[in-house]
Amino acid sequence: MKINKILVFLRVLIGTLFLVSGIEKLTQPYENFLYIIQSYQFLNNSLLEKMAALSFPWVELILGVFLFLGLWTKLSIIGLWLFTSSFIIVVGQAIIRQLPIDQCGCFGDLVHIPLHMTFVIDLTVWIILAILFKFISATRILSLDNYFLKKEES
Repeated sequence: MKINKILVFLRVLIGTLFLVSGIEKLTQPYENFLYIIQSYQFLNNSLLEKMAALSFPWVELILGVFLFLGLWTKLSIIGLWLFTSSFIIVVGQAIIRQLPIDQCGCFGDLVHIPLHMTFVIDLTVWIILAILFKFISATRILSLDNYFLKKEES
């Protein structure tokens, strides 16, 4: 029973993390996030960089809200796991290439996290998402998924 509470707490925590990250980027001019994306020198295509700067905050916000509420939990976890996987790749290549990036830009201007710490955080989030996926039934406790499932059954 205690493990269920921990999984629900982790679901809400990770959902909040992405929700806050998305909101913070959306409340700033998109050019701020575009500059961060360009500093990673990964996409190297101005159209792709602009599309990422405009869409990533919305994806983070929407998937974060869904995970927080436990709505479409499995799809939300998969989406955020893929998103986090891409963050790990992008941050990892920036560290290996020793790009002069002072902070990740993960939370806009709200929090400044050094790149090496960002890599550790991303790996931790990646592992937590994998655990939430593995124990999806327990992760869905106190979720909208369970609420709607119970409504269908009655």
